[in-house]
Amino acid sequence: MGLFDFFKRKRRPPATPTPAPDRTGPRCGHYAFAHHALRAVALDHPLNVLAVLASPRANDFLTELLKTVAQQCTGDDDAGGPPDFTAADLRVHHLRAGDYPCAVVEMPDPAAITEAYMVAIVLMATGPDLPPDPHAIPARYFTLEYGATLQTGTARTVLCEWTQESHLNYGDGPSPTLPEFLGAIEARLDPTRRANDDDDDDDDDDDD
Repeated sequence: MGLFDFFKRKRRPPATPTPAPDRTGPRCGHYAFAHHALRAVALDHPLNVLAVLASPRANDFLTELLKTVAQQCTGDDDAGGPPDFTAADLRVHHLRAGDYPCAVVEMPDPAAITEAYMVAIVLMATGPDLPPDPHAIPARYFTLEYGATLQTGTARTVLCEWTQESHLNYGDGPSPTLPEFLGAIEARLDPTRRANDDDDDDDDDDDD
């Protein structure tokens, strides 16, 4: 099977976000790549995607994915048009989120609310031995997005998780750095750690 066969078999076209009338909404190319195109193939074939991103063909894979986004966004100038970046502008990190293999893709700087600073694909498998059907291993897909507070418009980050069907908003996120993003993901993967963090937050509130 060729490098992109697994992608072509179940490729899902990225959905175009609805632009704001004054063009203050997310750029189609930036948003669709992080939220739709990469998410769809990563959650369909997480083991394959992590393997490709760790291989010398990572740039080819990301370039191919950006082409599908460009096709979807071409002509949609009101929403920023096709991607204004290339695969060379994406930084891929291979690490672990707790006990789980993980790939983080750093995006070009966001310029509008809901655009992503970075995304993470976490393969939900631990230990050296894979299950009988390794391609059936599920994954989780996280985004760290640019946001703003409703009351003042002050910039903030928002930690989110996406499934194939839904978008989960976890509220205020960490600073847009790789260690902070990874730490926030690990807290989501470990309910015990998240509960302890929540208790610490409550203690801090009591001190104010």
